[in-house]
Amino acid sequence: MFGSAQQDFLAMSPLRLGICLSTFTSSLYF
Repeated sequence: MFGSAQQDFLAMSPLRLGICLSTFTSSLYF
């Protein structure tokens, strides 16, 4: 249970980071 939750977190981390990065860069350009 804990292992699967940790796996979900690891899989979600880069995605969330990419979203934050894309919104940050878009706010820079626009």
